[in-house]
Amino acid sequence: MNNGIQNYLLPVPVALFFVLLLGFQNMQAQPFSPGTPEILIESESRYFMSPKWSPDGSRIAFTSAEYRGLWTASADGSEIEQLSQDESAGYGFSWSSDGSSILSRTASYEDRHRLHAVKRFDVETKTEHVIRDYSRERTGVPQWTDMDQRIAVPMRESIEMVESGIQPADRQKRLLDEAVLVSRDNRIEKTPVADEQPEVVVELEDRRILNITPSPDGSVIAFQVIGEGLFLIDADGSDLCELGRGEDPAWTPDGKYVIAVITEDDGHHITGSEIYAIDIDTGERHHLTSGTDMIALHPSVSPDGTRIAFTDNESGNIYAMPIR
Repeated sequence: MNNGIQNYLLPVPVALFFVLLLGFQNMQAQPFSPGTPEILIESESRYFMSPKWSPDGSRIAFTSAEYRGLWTASADGSEIEQLSQDESAGYGFSWSSDGSSILSRTASYEDRHRLHAVKRFDVETKTEHVIRDYSRERTGVPQWTDMDQRIAVPMRESIEMVESGIQPADRQKRLLDEAVLVSRDNRIEKTPVADEQPEVVVELEDRRILNITPSPDGSVIAFQVIGEGLFLIDADGSDLCELGRGEDPAWTPDGKYVIAVITEDDGHHITGSEIYAIDIDTGERHHLTSGTDMIALHPSVSPDGTRIAFTDNESGNIYAMPIR
């Protein structure tokens, strides 16, 4: 044999070592091993959607059709409790870092005008706290900032900073503690918490940006451009790159993959949707729902990176799929 290796059978322990080594290398080459999705949340009378794991992974929050209302459940789908019946309460909602509250923008109508309020829902007491009452001026989704001590409320041309009413969580600072990211039509703006003037992170002429999602460490922003797909850009506005087709991006906890859906439609209705994991360094795509016939939407990655919760558009059930 080459390299001076003698031509005789390897001892069993050595041969076993090489078998394990090859197996380990193959495992490294296949970072995702999706399992069979199982129903997490179901109802005969409601269509549930848009699940989001709590920061510690012990609970999951979700909404119903047209983003009406908010519910929470334990991570195994038990102990379902309703927090709100408000219209649009489930659109763009977010957990506080300690999992004690959920921040939401609710909607109401007055003389056919749509108004928005900002509310914080206490998960344990099931009480709501009105941060800002209904107004036509509040257009964007509110965000936790300044270690969750304040809430950033996007207005038509500015950011309003208000007290959240909760104590800061015991954790390290992240991007949204120091600056607020907002998409305004064809650009992403970053406004420092110190109420300074916003700076433009990226501006794309004649295109609309939505679903801006910072990576776990805040260094990279994933976002969607309508009609074009997914893009990445560094938080300082450098290194804009295209990831290709995809919608509704979410990050794995290690920041190495963007989880997204690719949908098909007939011009009126979604006819198919699959979940993919996209390697942000190589662009390689891992098809996570290839073994199902569901129309999978709204993926949310568990904090430990082992499960993805998503909506099945056909049944209105929420499923959880192991991915590691």
